[in-house]
Amino acid sequence: MLNDMLDWARNRWGYVGLALDSDGFVVIKTVDGRCERWLCTGINAHFDFVEQAVQLVIFDSVSNLTYREYQVAWRTEHAVRCLDSAADEQDIDIGELDYCPKCYAHKMVQFSQGRAMKLCSNYAVCSGKSKTNGRIYPLEHLNADQQLFLLSHGNDDLGYPAGAIRASMTRKLGLTTGEELSQSTVGLSLVEDSDLIKTSEFTLLNYPFSHFNRVQSTLLKNQIHTKNVNLVLGTATSSGKTVCAELCMAHTLAKREVVVYVSPLRSLTQEKYDDWSHTFGAQYKIAILTGDYALSPDKNDEINQADILCITSEMLDSRTRKYGSERSAWIDRVGLLVVDESHIIGTERGHAVEAGLMRFTQFNQAKILFMSATMPNVEQFAQWLSVLNGLQSEIINSPWRPTPLTWHFPRYVDNGNYKQSRDSRINEALKKVTDAEKSDEKYLLFVHDKATGADLLRKVRAQGIDAEFHSADLKVNVRQQIEKEFKDPHGKLRVLVSTSTLAWGCNVPAQNVVIVGTTRGLSPVEIEDILQMAGRAGRSLPADYFVVAPDGNSYAQSSLDRLSLRILDSVAELDMSTAGSVIDIRHAGNQQDIKAVNNEARLQRRKRKVNMRQVKDHQKVILAQSVEEAKAWIAHNDPQYLARYHGHCYLICAQPKVWEHRIQQAKPVHSQLVNEATLGFHILAEVDAGTIHNQLDLVNWFDRSLAKLQGLVEQKVVESVLGDLLRTQMLKGHDEQYEITEIGKVSSRWYYKPEDVFHWHTALRFVDHAQIWDNDDALAWAIAGAPSYNTDYIQRSQAKLVDDYMKRLQRVVPFASEMALPADMATYLSGKTVQYQKINGFKYDLSRVFQALRQIAKACAISRPDGYWHMLETRFRYGTTADSAKLLCVEEVGVMNIRKLVKAGIVSLDDFIDVERRSEVTRILGHKKLETALASARKIIRSQYGVE
Repeated sequence: MLNDMLDWARNRWGYVGLALDSDGFVVIKTVDGRCERWLCTGINAHFDFVEQAVQLVIFDSVSNLTYREYQVAWRTEHAVRCLDSAADEQDIDIGELDYCPKCYAHKMVQFSQGRAMKLCSNYAVCSGKSKTNGRIYPLEHLNADQQLFLLSHGNDDLGYPAGAIRASMTRKLGLTTGEELSQSTVGLSLVEDSDLIKTSEFTLLNYPFSHFNRVQSTLLKNQIHTKNVNLVLGTATSSGKTVCAELCMAHTLAKREVVVYVSPLRSLTQEKYDDWSHTFGAQYKIAILTGDYALSPDKNDEINQADILCITSEMLDSRTRKYGSERSAWIDRVGLLVVDESHIIGTERGHAVEAGLMRFTQFNQAKILFMSATMPNVEQFAQWLSVLNGLQSEIINSPWRPTPLTWHFPRYVDNGNYKQSRDSRINEALKKVTDAEKSDEKYLLFVHDKATGADLLRKVRAQGIDAEFHSADLKVNVRQQIEKEFKDPHGKLRVLVSTSTLAWGCNVPAQNVVIVGTTRGLSPVEIEDILQMAGRAGRSLPADYFVVAPDGNSYAQSSLDRLSLRILDSVAELDMSTAGSVIDIRHAGNQQDIKAVNNEARLQRRKRKVNMRQVKDHQKVILAQSVEEAKAWIAHNDPQYLARYHGHCYLICAQPKVWEHRIQQAKPVHSQLVNEATLGFHILAEVDAGTIHNQLDLVNWFDRSLAKLQGLVEQKVVESVLGDLLRTQMLKGHDEQYEITEIGKVSSRWYYKPEDVFHWHTALRFVDHAQIWDNDDALAWAIAGAPSYNTDYIQRSQAKLVDDYMKRLQRVVPFASEMALPADMATYLSGKTVQYQKINGFKYDLSRVFQALRQIAKACAISRPDGYWHMLETRFRYGTTADSAKLLCVEEVGVMNIRKLVKAGIVSLDDFIDVERRSEVTRILGHKKLETALASARKIIRSQYGVE
């Protein structure tokens, strides 16, 4: 029977593979774009196929959910005809699939009050009203030998009881049991420990360790750093990818070419800038460009003169958009483009990376280095890089990491009640932290919301454990101090609760990582985020001992400073056969104090004059004749020493088996370029740049995309996006000739999605037509109501504020929908205090927002008095009423004083100069500032009436 089904599948679909799911179903599978087509049949304990259980399934590999199942009765004589009919239905269904713009799961037709609606299938992400269709299928793919065994034993009685179907098949087919997580390996094979390359052989950089590790040595052995080839580096966290990048950078810089480093996070970009300022700063100019830095003329000169430029992903997209007008010299001089955390391409922000790389390689075919620990489909990315710049692409892909990592999947109780489920997750995390057997080990607890973090921190401290909470709300110096204390192996800080701020790239390791849940609000946490968090576990830490092995000539306990030394970054290097050398396992407190090099068998001293004699006063010094002897001594005298480098990740989840499978079978990274919510954003940019003029240009542009390589480009989606751009007046023309409008240029040049610009365009026209410029509720809706700044989710604590705001707003804007940020901003404009973090992101963008608003107003011929937009921006930035905003123009009066004045009832210039309020003004400003401020206020009032 299985052979017959395979024959049908091959005839119908072409290439197919065999797999086994966790419930004993055999799956014949093929891939169709982002969807997979499955033909499933049940199997019993005797390996007999259950003929009634034949199903055709459409599986969405992006959302990990089934879309539709088609039942087929195989025993009938018309089975093949039934399968063909069901497959025809599959073709239609796949062709009509729509995807959710928020979470990218497929949409399902749901009926409500007699109306059919397409809603997101992933209820945990979106509104919570729709339900998933079908179950998640964890598959175990069979190799050729396993498939042959299965096909040849179809009717054998193997004698296993019904309750052991999965176990029996696992043993007979030689599958893994899930105890060890695996990862496929493609590309160049890693060199062995015996073939590691000495750092002294690489003369362009100096490193404080003697040998490069296996990944770095593989790069050097294959001379990838000197060849004009791309590299996709898909190795585990802490495997030394940054050093690999530095090896390539050093060679590029030596040729007087520019290196550009791209990362998805400002914090990670800043970290690399700081690190490389020390590594390369003495010889090369290094600059940084993120959203934290304004592109002033001086800054533009700085980046054009830089040898190393560190930027964010969005900045790459933004700067390349303006290449034609700015003629940025740095783009032309780039010899190496390093893209860190390159799996970001598969996330919501990934479209900017993909489009930015496509545009960059039109101007410059430089060598590209991709680095990621969570990108299983490295071969596709290597192929895509070759499409972009025409260079050969190499791959180094391996699960090897210098410190082992063990996964654990503790289960929490999810009974549908949010609070009870949250308490269950917190209690599971607390159990790990209070484990008596690990009372001296450090824990990094990742939470997905600040409320959970605060509760968990309180409960940990209640156990008498030193703990801190690390989040983006803390000031930079506070975050850095917490990180420093946690890194100190002898510090009191044993538990660090953190949001995802520490997950991506930042070097804050711990032996134990606990991930508290798998959802962020209503949305599931991306698997990439989970893996990044887990990567903090077991990273190399400084140690507590000096292990000294004499070099054979100079054994003298009284003169240890005469011994030649080397520094180990990780105890894993003890496995190297380097007997006869001296080993220094460095303590964090001495990291900057000691520089140990082999030079005539003597320890070279740094400026701080710290030598081995001084170190000995506060360090244990162990003498050994060989590395193995030293390692054996440590293992015997401190059994937990080596164990401290073994990482453990505890993922607290409701479905352990499902999450174990997801971690084991990492989801391929898929392009997000063809998402309807973002595609128009990039089409506008290309039309504005002159890359796309017509339908043929659009096809040629897509031909260079990862989306096209992955088969994700759908004509109907492209047509829909173009139709929307024409309908919203972002574009004009037709398939033969596209032109961008002034409104469309706002999206392209100020880096806003078309949906945001459309909202502002519509809202400003309405406010102007209704002449409600003096209504703060309407202004808050018009400006802060852009979709990118709002979500459908409204916190319970905000519900009343939003309800009250909507009642007021709908009196003047009847069609306005419920949103949280406009309600916060309306409150803020009244001079009342609002939680800073709620409006922080919006305030951060205010300058760009108002530049876009000015351009939209100009395009729509909306006329406002001189200085109006500046005054309105000031109000949105500082949270002042229309009257009190004028006080900002008064000399000696700052924002903090205005808040005090408003609280005292002084809200206008007239109030400010009122003699009866003089004592209150004096109390707030002080006598020294009073006369200057009063004179300035009177001058402003006179100018308003045209009086000198």
